[in-house]
Amino acid sequence: MTNRSHPFAPGEYYHCYNRGTEKRKVFLDKQDYAYFIKSLQAYNNQTPLGKMRLHDDFEPDEQPVTILTYSLLPNHYHLLLRNNIDEGISKFMQRVSGGYTMYFNNKNKRSGALFQGKFKSKYIASDQDLRQLLAYVSRNHEIHNITNKDLYRSHLSLKNSLVKDLSTNKANMREVVDIIKELRLEMD
Repeated sequence: MTNRSHPFAPGEYYHCYNRGTEKRKVFLDKQDYAYFIKSLQAYNNQTPLGKMRLHDDFEPDEQPVTILTYSLLPNHYHLLLRNNIDEGISKFMQRVSGGYTMYFNNKNKRSGALFQGKFKSKYIASDQDLRQLLAYVSRNHEIHNITNKDLYRSHLSLKNSLVKDLSTNKANMREVVDIIKELRLEMD
């Protein structure tokens, strides 16, 4: 486990992300996106699944994390997670990353690291930061000017009340995306 500037405390929210080694693509087709999404669901439990068996009929037990939103782009991903149990995010991310890397390497007859080191994470300290990150992550494809649905996947869970509040105000989401796009242009 890495030493992080913030511990993964139960009940707290975190932005977790990573990209492909050397900025390489980690999602090459629809099957890759589907497998990663299925991994997010299957590995969100405390029961070992064995040798990467992602069953459609699998009933998860206590979920280590709550996935508020995610965005998968060709060479990186973003997840906005609520940590539910001690070490929940660490274990979940290790399982997802390792399982997806095994799948990807086997499918593409390759070996070695797929992602650029261990996943990165940022602690979300306030409701305002959480709302902004919900917009940022769920609309990340717009920030990168990706409009072709085949090149990204995103999902915003409406089970969480903060997410419901944000999703009803599309103007606020659009404003966050526009501000981030402007900042990116200024940095170039």
